[in-house]
Amino acid sequence: MYAHNWPAFQLWCLVWRQWRWVSGGLGAQRVGLDWCQVESVMRLQGIKRRRRAALMRDLKVMEDAAADELAQIDQARGA
Repeated sequence: MYAHNWPAFQLWCLVWRQWRWVSGGLGAQRVGLDWCQVESVMRLQGIKRRRRAALMRDLKVMEDAAADELAQIDQARGA
């Protein structure tokens, strides 16, 4: 892992379970990270405001990749 990615990875390890779900006719589906919770974790971790936007952009990339993988897993399970 590149050193410049380490802070985003550390944050991901704290928030990776903070998915927002919606339920409807097809059952419950993940729609993305709960960004209010992500912001709360950043404040609790003492991450300075000037760093938060960049970390959120990095997390968005990780969120998209994780959502794709989780969707494939759900599809394979028949969920």
